[in-house]
Amino acid sequence: MPRGAVALIVLILTACSLSVPGSARADAPALRVGDSWTYRTNTSFAEGFVLNGTARFTLAARGNVSVEGTDHDAFRVEIRGEGAIHGEVPVNGGSVPISGTWDLVGEELLTASGLKVVSSLLELLAQGVTQPFSQPFVLRVRNLTRFTILDDSWRFPVDVGDAGSVRSRFNASEDVSFRYSLFDDTSNSNGTGERTLAYRVESRSDVQTPAGRFEAYAIRETWPDGRYDVLHFAAAVGNNARTQSYNETGAQVATTELVAYRYQALEPATFLGLTATGWAIGLIVASVTTAAASWAWRRRRMALRPPPTPPTA
Repeated sequence: MPRGAVALIVLILTACSLSVPGSARADAPALRVGDSWTYRTNTSFAEGFVLNGTARFTLAARGNVSVEGTDHDAFRVEIRGEGAIHGEVPVNGGSVPISGTWDLVGEELLTASGLKVVSSLLELLAQGVTQPFSQPFVLRVRNLTRFTILDDSWRFPVDVGDAGSVRSRFNASEDVSFRYSLFDDTSNSNGTGERTLAYRVESRSDVQTPAGRFEAYAIRETWPDGRYDVLHFAAAVGNNARTQSYNETGAQVATTELVAYRYQALEPATFLGLTATGWAIGLIVASVTTAAASWAWRRRRMALRPPPTPPTA
């Protein structure tokens, strides 16, 4: 499998992460440990290679970390994904039809101040059978990338028309293996360099997703090679409600949509596990129950009381 396709798979499956926030003249999302977002993803390639499934991002912890010699106050984001895979994999000048399943596990470190990813560890496992002879195949990808933010002009708050960029130095290593029958293609690579991502808020509109309808800001994220993503950031969920990915020719290759989420900053305040509404309902139920019990007790006492003596003339 071409290394470019493998890299694109990993990037698309994690395109809905929290690395690129945006908002309309508003503060940054008030993220808390326990917040989570689940996305449905549909990814296709020119060769007919298709991945469908879901990916979940959870803020698992927050603390001080050191990445590439720089200390950060950062969130630890756990990533879990799974789904189906089918299509054709280029091999030795030809192609091999495959079908099967994929699983993704990973962890990202996200700075609490600028909401930028400074470390990303992703492991993708796809397995199934080739067609038409049902030979088993296994695809494994492990990518570890660490970033040093050199310049960051993409910050809250932003509005339609605003633009900025993030320049960073990266240190990456990747292991890729594809095995089926007697074929075994394994490669390892390491690299360092600089990368600049450009951002621009293009518009504001409502976005309909399986998780609901949200007001969102379309933010275009452009990569150095011409690829770009359109991130529909929704303040109501503290993250992207939809992400659309395009290759360097402008052809759409992937879509991710929000399926479920938990954004505690906009949840009603609770006391002993109940919201104010919950407590109000509880008090009403308790009052009605107490009144009913009191009425039943009075009725019972009246039933046991001897009848009054008729007055005498």
